Amino acid sequence: MMKRTFVAMSLALAVLAVWAPTQAATARWQVKPGEGTRVEFVSKAPMETFTGRTKLVSGACTCDIARLVGDITLEVAVDMASFDTGLSKRNQHMRENHLHTDRFPQAWLRGGVLKAIAASDLPVGGAVSVEFSGELDLHGVRRPVVVPLELSRPTEGTIVVKGAFPVRLADYGIPRPQMLLMKLAEEQLVRVALTLERTP
Repeated sequence: MMKRTFVAMSLALAVLAVWAPTQAATARWQVKPGEGTRVEFVSKAPMETFTGRTKLVSGACTCDIARLVGDITLEVAVDMASFDTGLSKRNQHMRENHLHTDRFPQAWLRGGVLKAIAASDLPVGGAVSVEFSGELDLHGVRRPVVVPLELSRPTEGTIVVKGAFPVRLADYGIPRPQMLLMKLAEEQLVRVALTLERTP
């Protein structure tokens, strides 16, 4: 009886030893507004290329930085009316006639699942490539997306995220303008840069 109890206690301690560090590494990371956080789209159409930019990005991520594989919780929101292409008339035309920001004020990136490309942990001073699978909610349409990301960790409490992925306007029901003021390519390149801070 004593032997059986000892074996059961040993197994319980072994499970706790594996489980506790994993739980301790799981943390919530908040998007930090400022210079290191922005979303851009790049439109390359015949005879015209321009970029739209915004820093009005918010959201958070919950993950285990010691094991960057499997399920994570991510929600990042982008203020669509704040995109600036460098021309006020073009901005107005884009918001009112194509992005319809009065009805769809935000776009969301949600998910998802991480797949490590090389190493699966992110120590201080380190960097890692991962693949994020989630959902893009844009213009009232939700579609799955896969985004390659580069993660770095300059300090204990900071993660820098950078990535880029293509978005086809037709996939999200966004009409493509052809007027001289604003010619858009059918496919836009979306670039994301986020600075995340660990929350208590």
